[in-house]
Amino acid sequence: MRNLKIIHLLLGAFAIPIIAILGLAMLAISKMQVINEQSTVISSNWLPSVRVIERLNGQTADLRVLESRHILSLDNDQMRETERELEKIKLKIDDSARSYQQLVSSNEEQLIFNNFNKLYKEYLSTQQKILILSRENKNEDAKQLLLTESLKTYNEYSDLLLQLSDINTKGAQAASNYGDEIYDESIKMTIAILVIVSLLVLTTSIVISKFIITSIKTVQHFIAKLANGDLTDRITDIGNNELGFLAQDCNHTADKISEMTEQLITVANNTATSAEVLASTMNQVENNSKQMLVQVEQIATALNEMSSTALEVSRNATEAETSASEAMENVTEGNKSLGESNNISVKIGTAIRDSGTIVNQLKDFSIEIGSVIDVITSISEQTNLLALNAAIEAARAGEAGRGFAVVADEVRSLAAKTQQSTVDIQGIISKLQSQAEKADHYMKANASLLDESQIISEKVRNAFDGISASVNAISNVNTVVATASSEQSSVTEDISKNISSTVEMVDQNVMGVGNASKACHDVLTEAGKQKQLLAFFKTKRRY
Repeated sequence: MRNLKIIHLLLGAFAIPIIAILGLAMLAISKMQVINEQSTVISSNWLPSVRVIERLNGQTADLRVLESRHILSLDNDQMRETERELEKIKLKIDDSARSYQQLVSSNEEQLIFNNFNKLYKEYLSTQQKILILSRENKNEDAKQLLLTESLKTYNEYSDLLLQLSDINTKGAQAASNYGDEIYDESIKMTIAILVIVSLLVLTTSIVISKFIITSIKTVQHFIAKLANGDLTDRITDIGNNELGFLAQDCNHTADKISEMTEQLITVANNTATSAEVLASTMNQVENNSKQMLVQVEQIATALNEMSSTALEVSRNATEAETSASEAMENVTEGNKSLGESNNISVKIGTAIRDSGTIVNQLKDFSIEIGSVIDVITSISEQTNLLALNAAIEAARAGEAGRGFAVVADEVRSLAAKTQQSTVDIQGIISKLQSQAEKADHYMKANASLLDESQIISEKVRNAFDGISASVNAISNVNTVVATASSEQSSVTEDISKNISSTVEMVDQNVMGVGNASKACHDVLTEAGKQKQLLAFFKTKRRY
């Protein structure tokens, strides 16, 4: 970790939750696709099959009603009209049978449907016999055949239709149960993934945070000592990354400042010594003016060297300022990369919210299916009411309406079975809606976790801001050194002017001794001030 760049560490830390979220989203999409397939099977096969069975039940019951009407008809016109209606009903039954054939999904279902077709053909054969007897006005014989052989066949294939209805109802229930199993499995897997990823993210965040904070505190401690004038401290190796490079730059800066300070102290000591020598020489100026002139020239040379050294210090301080600016640019680039990572997290959150919208649409479709079931229930109730009214009318008709009463009872029985089937389907739809609501809830929970990840990113951005402040502090120190060097150069120039005046005074005779003494006093004063300023810095070399 010490040799990894900070940006790589942060990208690695953010990659773990991002990859986990992507995997979790793919898992959710896969499981929801399976649930959608089961819902599609219910809506495109099982439910249409139940509807066709109900339609067949109603149409075969209409056949019985029309047969009874034919027997009760008083003239040939009524019989022919009834026979035309019978043909229409048969065509509808054939059409329903063809529709159901396309929905058959198992061998057992096919076998029962084949038996229904066989019994239905037998029923039609018996129906022809009944119609012939009815045309010949042998109503009692026709009625007897209707209530015996024909009724038996009718009951048998009605039972087969009920079996087919049960098969499709159980198939729909099985599809719904399978969807529930897939949903439960996806919930368990999601929880497991979230727990594992949370532990990984927490562990990674703690390790990286501890490493960065420790390195920053080391640099901060060094800068604090540097600000207090201690140039003896150095930062040990903290890694081959941005913080390590910053530590190396800090060490180089301290080395340069320490070296320049030592040179300045040496020059200041030399200046003080020269000034003392000059003061002593002034006592002998009358006897040895030439020797004094030589010494003054030596002082001028030393001052020129001091001026050059001050200019070098100023140049090196400017270079240190440039290095600090480059470090600031690196921190800015890190903030920019962190912003791009936040933008990716926002896009993932949008994708999760879109998935939640799809789940809500699935719930709305389930509600629409429930509305259709309500319509079917209403029709069944109306059919039951009509059958009850028919039974009442048949009871009023007495003996003549007894056959019609049988038909009415059959219709009521079919209506009751239809209502029961719709209740079962409504229960399945309710379960589907409940599961869709749970899926929407977990989608929202995933979006909330992504928001927390963005908050962590903001904290990392704040850490970058702290680094930026530290670099600014280094830049400020460099500015102070450059300013001090400029002042030193100015003082040196003043001293050089004074020495020039001293040379002129020597040349002008003893009258310049007083002025030269004053100049020496000024040199000693400035040297003392310079020592006081340089005493602020603590170096490895002792003076």
